[in-house]
Amino acid sequence: MYNKFCCGGQVAATELHNAPSPSGKATDSDSVITKVRILVGQLLSFSQLTEAFCYNKAMDTMKKHYTYIVHCADDTYYTGYTTDLEKRVKAHNEKKGAKYTKTRTPVTLVYHEEYETKEEAMSREWAIKHLTRKQKEALIAGASQEGV
Repeated sequence: MYNKFCCGGQVAATELHNAPSPSGKATDSDSVITKVRILVGQLLSFSQLTEAFCYNKAMDTMKKHYTYIVHCADDTYYTGYTTDLEKRVKAHNEKKGAKYTKTRTPVTLVYHEEYETKEEAMSREWAIKHLTRKQKEALIAGASQEGV
């Protein structure tokens, strides 16, 4: 398994494996970094890797996170999460999106909400998925009236 870090335009990959625990059995908590290699052949220090990891986490929090609803060709609704609405709707329509939408194309984006974190957006996705069709239609209708 590889974790990738981006540092100053260079990509580092850390190879992880399970090291045996004192009992002799490997566990997930025994994972250790055994090798760090830069694709350009340069070694980074642990502090540089840590800095790169923190940078990537900060960049992730700068992304926009969306919960969205698409209207499917069979007159059903699909609710999902993404960081790129246009790309995600395109993927659904190319039958590369969710399993549910593959046989229900074309889909049309009818509603979305923007969040600062992935956790907030996914929590909202879960809540919307548990709404009735009538409640989803009211949510969509309310949003379209606000946009008028």
